[in-house]
Amino acid sequence: MFQRARALIGAGLAAAIVFTTALTATAQTPDLNLQAKVDAALEDYNLVGLGAAVITADMDEPLVVVAGERRNRSGDMIKTTDAWHIGSNTKMMTALTYATLVARGEAEWGATLPDLFPHLAETMHQDWQGVTIEDLLAHRSGLAPNLGRMAMLSRMFDDRPLQEQCAELAQNTLTEPAAGQKGGFAYSNLGYTLAGTAIIPLITQDLDLVEPVNFEWVFNHMFADDLKEIDGRIGFGPPKAGIEGHMKAMFGRRLNPVGDSSKSDNPAIFGPAGTMHIDLRTHALFLAKHFITGDAAIKTKLLTPYPDTTSDYALGWGIAEMDGIGKVFGHSGSNTMWLSNVTYAPSLDAIVIVNVNQFNADARNAVRDLSREILSEIAAQTPN
Repeated sequence: MFQRARALIGAGLAAAIVFTTALTATAQTPDLNLQAKVDAALEDYNLVGLGAAVITADMDEPLVVVAGERRNRSGDMIKTTDAWHIGSNTKMMTALTYATLVARGEAEWGATLPDLFPHLAETMHQDWQGVTIEDLLAHRSGLAPNLGRMAMLSRMFDDRPLQEQCAELAQNTLTEPAAGQKGGFAYSNLGYTLAGTAIIPLITQDLDLVEPVNFEWVFNHMFADDLKEIDGRIGFGPPKAGIEGHMKAMFGRRLNPVGDSSKSDNPAIFGPAGTMHIDLRTHALFLAKHFITGDAAIKTKLLTPYPDTTSDYALGWGIAEMDGIGKVFGHSGSNTMWLSNVTYAPSLDAIVIVNVNQFNADARNAVRDLSREILSEIAAQTPN
């Protein structure tokens, strides 16, 4: 169900980029006529629902607009406050969590899998001994993309606590040889699941917790002050009583809603890799706080190509070039029922998010084309 979600707008390889102060010239608040663009894209691409958010450096609040239905042919219209499933765009959040721990002195870059899973160090297969947290976050660990089909299906119906499932997954994975070659790029949801599993004890080790907690609790605890400041909420799994994802019917072209049960998403164990849901306003403000502004060392680390300048992927972000704008960072995420696209253009101090509640060729074309259109217009309105 997971989709490979790489970089996103344009093509090309990126050079390393270092952030030391404010990024380039500050963009003025753009006049984008965003609602008209979203309304037109909804019709042109035959979408069930569509939403977009835009934020630049000098905007206190993002532009947020939506169009279409929460549920196909229901007449229940999407609201700007509704949460969207963002799939693998969760990965940039997981990478940010680890980077923030490093900035706080509670974790280290270069930590190896034996460092991150000390209780498994003695039984860990030799293939994993030199794999680092960066290798996990850049998809260069040698891990397989996902579990096998039967293992994925069994996880869908696994009601054990996520902590128990994650511990089992780590042990089963790391005591076996690597499926791929360390250093080669292989987009891996398993890698981010292990990264999230490793993060949990780093955050909870000094907390007096009665019960074990999962990555959703850890993320919201870690960024509680940020979310309180922007009055935002972040959850995992399909959004409840709101926007539904859609899948193509077995016969014909009709898109059927998938509901909001746990079975309308990937297994919950993959939370750090791709099950987050978030409303557009919170998403834009949160990313702006950490990437338009935020800690320069964190941005530099997360947005530098890994392992070297020939890579078009950093840590949780893809890298590309866009005509007239230059280097852009971004990601697309889908669990085959929703699709979310995030693009950050440092030259414009701008972040653009485009979401749809379906996943097909129309959806992919819509988020790509609308993101390009919005960024091009921001560029046209930005002083040189």
